[in-house]
Amino acid sequence: MDESMDSSEIDAKYVNREEILADFQGCTGIEDLGEAIEWLEGADWNLLTAIQNAVPRHTQAQSDMLMCTSDSSDIRNGGVPISLSSDFSSIPSTSNQRTIQLKIHSNHTSFTYEAHESMTLQDLQTLVFSDSSIPPCSQHITGWEVEPTSENPPLSKLVKSSFVNLFLINVNNGADGAGPSLYHLKIKAKDKNKEYHLKLPGSSSVYSVMDKVSVLTSIGIIYQDWDGWPPGKTDDSTLAQLPLDKPVHTLCVKASTAPLLPTSVSQSKVEPRTSSKTSRRNMYIDLTESDSSPEDFEDAPETFTDEMFVEDSVTRRAEPLIPDNVEDETAASVHFNEGFSRRFGPNIPNFFFGSLEEAMKEAFSRPARERRMLGIYLHHDKSVLSNVFCTELLGSSEVLETFNNFFVLWGWDLTNEANRNMLLALVMSNLGAEAASAIRRMAMDQLPALMIFARTSYNSENLSTIFGNVGLTEFTGYLMHAVELYTSIQETEIREEDERVARDRIKTEQDQAFQQSLQADRAKEEAKRRQKEQETLEEQRKKESEEAEERKRQEERAAVLASLPPEPADGTPDVITLRFRNPTGGTFVRKFLSSHSIQVIFDYLLTEGFRVKEYKIITSWPRNDISTRDPVTTLKEINLPPQETLILEER
Repeated sequence: MDESMDSSEIDAKYVNREEILADFQGCTGIEDLGEAIEWLEGADWNLLTAIQNAVPRHTQAQSDMLMCTSDSSDIRNGGVPISLSSDFSSIPSTSNQRTIQLKIHSNHTSFTYEAHESMTLQDLQTLVFSDSSIPPCSQHITGWEVEPTSENPPLSKLVKSSFVNLFLINVNNGADGAGPSLYHLKIKAKDKNKEYHLKLPGSSSVYSVMDKVSVLTSIGIIYQDWDGWPPGKTDDSTLAQLPLDKPVHTLCVKASTAPLLPTSVSQSKVEPRTSSKTSRRNMYIDLTESDSSPEDFEDAPETFTDEMFVEDSVTRRAEPLIPDNVEDETAASVHFNEGFSRRFGPNIPNFFFGSLEEAMKEAFSRPARERRMLGIYLHHDKSVLSNVFCTELLGSSEVLETFNNFFVLWGWDLTNEANRNMLLALVMSNLGAEAASAIRRMAMDQLPALMIFARTSYNSENLSTIFGNVGLTEFTGYLMHAVELYTSIQETEIREEDERVARDRIKTEQDQAFQQSLQADRAKEEAKRRQKEQETLEEQRKKESEEAEERKRQEERAAVLASLPPEPADGTPDVITLRFRNPTGGTFVRKFLSSHSIQVIFDYLLTEGFRVKEYKIITSWPRNDISTRDPVTTLKEINLPPQETLILEER
């Protein structure tokens, strides 16, 4: 034992070990004190390790878990620190099992796990224990899509979708309810056609049920339209106070098209609220677009307290920069700008008129060279620093020039609690939980404040936050440091954008060249196709023409043969023997009477395939073309000798 430890430290150490021993026995069911101590000694009194060693099935949960993230990276577990990385991961699984994302809400934080559907409920409880310090035997996890019917079912039996919101209750914690008695609520979400099962302690209020349902269904509390609550219930009523059906009470909820007023406890049943406290009815926040639980806002530490400000009588304003009944953020922006100008003008920054989302687009949704930083100015009328900050710092000519050159400024007044809650919801939705948490943690003696955001790799990063308790020199220095940091970021963004533009231009040119080449190839193919079609049509027409011509020849030949005089027999007087020589050199002979007309020769040649329109008929000597003579002229009249050779020549 370390001699430097005093008696108080030794006592605390052994008290802590007694708690670890009790938790170990409660979780493992090992009643033998010696065996329990042996397991803990073997794990060096690390409760989680001892439980995993004593209950080997829990180790499967660690190998099945893919990711674990929480709001805390150093969580105490039975006095033993357990460090968790924000991107804790294990060896990738080769299984084809479905992966389920579970977001477990507990008090002011939440834990997100990605696990295989084969993971069991006890495996999940071991993981939750490492994050929440609540032993598995004290855990009650509710909000399942299908209510567990056995002690240790796999997640596949409880969750049918890929994502589920769950709620962790410490059944041994008086804050969550006295004793393990739980009320089973079956909640039917009409709009989503889904059922949710919640088992909650009797001390849970109706409002806490509505809060959890807003996470499960994404229906904001003020838009929840309920059926099934007993008459006379209020938002502050507890489940134990209401006559609920046993063993299961069924409720129905749907989204209303307009906000619904919350119900409150009658004045006769509650203690009067002091004027310094804000009624819960003014703290309803619609977080349907938020990544965080409404509990993050409802249970946020009340750091904005009246004690940090002077009394209203010291610095009373005619009206706030943003009235407490403002309808939306755009109207709030108009009120803020007009009120700021009336109160502190004319040397004031040019605040952006419009919503926070629109201001972000104005600053970030531009080419890298034209982007600017987003400055969110947070004002509070009760801060003694506000007047000096707005007139001396924000009104400085050097500061105004810097704002005009590098910033899009958007302002908000935190004086009213409802407006503060509205801002938290807006920041959570547009800039993320980290930025909203930074605003919640701001102490009033630091306000006013200027939060500076920049666009980096498609994300919005908080470069700096300058609080109001600084002088002009410090403020200007912080501001210029943010400008230098942003200039460095912007240079990188410009270079990457130029490279991306160059790559896109090359790709576009290549695509255009490819398309042009493709179009040229298509044009060539189309020309070839049309030419081939033309040639085919031409061949078809030619063939049809030739066939028609051939039919015509055959018809003419048949008609001529029918009227052609027969060839004279041998020994017939006045016979002329004609030898015909065709263009190819072939010859054929035919006898005619000298009284036959030239037309008879024409008809005979037609029967042999020679038409007078296509061939000349030339005598050998002297050369005369008898095809030009009158067809009715006889052979005797043209003085053909008894034997003659006629030459056929193509015209």
